[in-house]
Amino acid sequence: MCPSLVENELCNPHACDVDCEVSEWSSWSDCDATCGGGSQTRTRTITVDPVGNGAACPDLSETQSCNTDPCPIHCVVSEWSDWGTCSVPCGTGIRARTRTVLVDPQFGGTSCPQLIEQEVCNTHVCDVDCQVSEWGDWSACDAMCDGGSQTRTRTITVDPVGNGAACPVLSETQSCNTDPCGCPVPRVRKAWSLLSCAERDQYISAVTTFRNDFRDDYDKLTAMHVNAGIYMNQNNKFLPWNRAHILGWENMLRSLGGEYECITVPYWDSEKDAENEPLSPVFSSTTFGSWGAVETDPATRGCVTDGLAATWDDNIFYPCVTRDFPAGYTFTGQPGVVSMIIDHPIYNNFRPSIEMGQNAAVHSALGGTMATFAASEDPLYFVHHCNVDRLYALWQDYHGYDTIDRAALTDTHYSPISGADEVLELKYDGVIDFAPWYSHGWTIRDMFHINDMPGVNGENNYVYGDDNAAGILGSPVSGTWDLVTPVLNQPTVSCTTSREVSVKSAVDSRCSFASDTISQICLAKIAAEPGISNYDLFNYLTKVECDTFGNVAVSQEWIDLMGITPNMLKYTKPCWYQDGL
Repeated sequence: MCPSLVENELCNPHACDVDCEVSEWSSWSDCDATCGGGSQTRTRTITVDPVGNGAACPDLSETQSCNTDPCPIHCVVSEWSDWGTCSVPCGTGIRARTRTVLVDPQFGGTSCPQLIEQEVCNTHVCDVDCQVSEWGDWSACDAMCDGGSQTRTRTITVDPVGNGAACPVLSETQSCNTDPCGCPVPRVRKAWSLLSCAERDQYISAVTTFRNDFRDDYDKLTAMHVNAGIYMNQNNKFLPWNRAHILGWENMLRSLGGEYECITVPYWDSEKDAENEPLSPVFSSTTFGSWGAVETDPATRGCVTDGLAATWDDNIFYPCVTRDFPAGYTFTGQPGVVSMIIDHPIYNNFRPSIEMGQNAAVHSALGGTMATFAASEDPLYFVHHCNVDRLYALWQDYHGYDTIDRAALTDTHYSPISGADEVLELKYDGVIDFAPWYSHGWTIRDMFHINDMPGVNGENNYVYGDDNAAGILGSPVSGTWDLVTPVLNQPTVSCTTSREVSVKSAVDSRCSFASDTISQICLAKIAAEPGISNYDLFNYLTKVECDTFGNVAVSQEWIDLMGITPNMLKYTKPCWYQDGL
């Protein structure tokens, strides 16, 4: 057999090179920071160690950054402030407190909580002061004289709450009618312009009541004036006779009793109305009649159409009480009256200046019934002649004659007649004395001192109150005023009648005075309304103030429609009247 064809022998006995082998990387470890940049590692292991010159083993661990986003910054706030002031002191309000941001949130940090916190406060009920209404009117006095009492009340409009002020008294009482029973002595006669509206109403009511209930006596009063016309007119008996006549009329009204028991005749100080006669407060549709409110029909021309005498007759000359306002006559003004008093210290000069001056001026300016011996049928007669008597008293008081002893009245310097014991003729038929209101046997001497008149316990004594003329005269010769109470520029009491209210309401609602001409249609419609006469409208337009009424004109057509006569415009033309229309 053939020998072995191959022969082996050992060679390269050195070990073989073996590369290192490692396992797969492990998972990354957790980041060692949650934000702001941390690190994490992973590892691997040797699975085959290197041999000889085999490749060495790689790194068995490695590190990387992680969570590199900035860390969130959370909001940081301050402590709460103190609670603020409550919004209301009571009745539940709101108060607040605040805190401020110290660190603003970033990078998803926690948001800031609310910075304002509110809560209710002062939940207790508010204190409320009691409130009450205005006082009501005083109740009627519970006694006519010798001292009574009257009360007035008010009501609670807001009740008190909590510690609010308590309510004041709701009623109070005062004394009233403290004068002794029987009328005050002396009587005090006041100007019509200064009477309250209630006093004016009372006088008009008294005159109406007496004339209605005692018509025969009222007509006898007129007859007395007619009877004495020649006896006392235009001679020195005029003033004492007039004084007795007015006193008797006053006693007539007092004889009605009740609310009229102590009434006095007011005086119409017409000297204050000179040059403004239509605006005198005596002219009213609810008292003595409006100025110019007379019929123009020839059959009844001059008959008074409104006021107290609208339905009266004068019983002698006319079928009605008339006033025709003849042109050319005006009242004597205050300067003239003052001059009569100061410049005529002798009676024989003073009497004609008053009788034929101020007295006659009023009679003439009114005309009609007042211009006749039946003048006392016009109710204006008595308030006018009361003024004549007042001027006589002013003259006596100014010159100091009121202090002269009654028994010494023998000097015609200050007395109507020497031997002043002549009995005044106060008779209505020339034979019978007019009792009981006129005393049997009143003499000229009896009528000299108005504060010492004949009668029981001074029952007929009187004085004049609130006298503007006395205020103008100043200090009398005697140094003191005894028969009058001087005042100066006493404001006239304004009494708006229901008719005037109706007219004003109609004018205000229907007429516009913005234009230069009053709407004829407007005024015609008003004059046609029930209860509103042309005279009512004329009277309103006459009295309205020009600065309120505006600078306007009325056409002649409307003046004719209204029945406005030249007599109605002869003294004071209304601001809306223009000559030549």
